[in-house]
Amino acid sequence: MKPGHHGTSLFVGRAGRPWRWRLGLMILFGLLVACAVPEDPWAALSEGQYAEAWRLWEPQAEAGSTAAQNALGTLAYLGLGVPRDYTVARTWFEKAALAGDAHAQRNLGSLFRHGHGAPRDDFRAFGWYEQSLRTGNRRAEEYLRMTALSVGWNQQALARRTIEEDMRLGRVSLKGGPSKASTSP
Repeated sequence: MKPGHHGTSLFVGRAGRPWRWRLGLMILFGLLVACAVPEDPWAALSEGQYAEAWRLWEPQAEAGSTAAQNALGTLAYLGLGVPRDYTVARTWFEKAALAGDAHAQRNLGSLFRHGHGAPRDDFRAFGWYEQSLRTGNRRAEEYLRMTALSVGWNQQALARRTIEEDMRLGRVSLKGGPSKASTSP
């Protein structure tokens, strides 16, 4: 190499410009950005980062976001990002359902219908499906029809009143319904 000629070393390009060093930093920065943890729980969910989605939704849920509460209930129910726990799922679904979230009301009805996180109870399942439908969740109608087959007409009326009372009082009661509806197959 001639004296005074820098050539094209790793750190200094022609005329003393560190172009390769800058290029390396840009590539490294691009990789770090691409691997960054999303700050949007929906983005984390779509990327399969369920534990991260839980971490991002939890403060929102604790602050009262019914969408976040329903999302945490769903993650706990499916065991995504956290161990599967129907009791935890029920806790989050109840909070959102009592606050008026139609999707959480349907999900809570399904927990009662299948006996996950609570005793199997078609009576309460019917009531929560109907509440979900009244709150605007059209998908609850199919669930309601299926459950109505195992709940008599007089029990349906009582289920409506029981869920209305739960909503008014802000709690989910496990008392007050007919015991035979709870054990019907």
